[in-house]
Amino acid sequence: MDTGFLSYLQQLEIFAFFSGYALLFLVVRSISLSGKMPTETGKRMLLVLPYSYAIMGCLFIGLQAKNLYPDYSMLHMQQMVQHPFLFYWAILTVIFLIPFLSQKPIFSFLHSLVFLGCMVWDVMVQFNAVQADRSMVRNEMRIYAISCIANGLLYGICLTVFFLVKKRSK
Repeated sequence: MDTGFLSYLQQLEIFAFFSGYALLFLVVRSISLSGKMPTETGKRMLLVLPYSYAIMGCLFIGLQAKNLYPDYSMLHMQQMVQHPFLFYWAILTVIFLIPFLSQKPIFSFLHSLVFLGCMVWDVMVQFNAVQADRSMVRNEMRIYAISCIANGLLYGICLTVFFLVKKRSK
């Protein structure tokens, strides 16, 4: 296979996991700050966001471990990683499991803007190309929609678990 194609697939894989989080953050933040719900509930909704982002990072690491199986050597890892910056930036999402960082949800939002920015950059490059490949733009928009849905579902699961644990501990 062509390394350009593998590089494109890895980029789409990273975008599928992380690019939708920024929109989810903005939606949850606007809902929690709208004043239509108690402020304590809104704060809790915001505090769950970094944990769902970190869990998405754990799922990404699990997928990468599956892809690297059975050879976990550093040489094999270097050969498999096509976008080192995005790849390691994606792995860095697990730091939001640290309570200090998860108390500031804005950090996770700023972290996710890198993925969204790269996706927007790719779309803009495709639109401005002389021989624009509209299928690449369609692929990235589908991946973005999938990422938004996946991040929303994972956030919903995390929020449900959080409220069930809170209710049970009372």
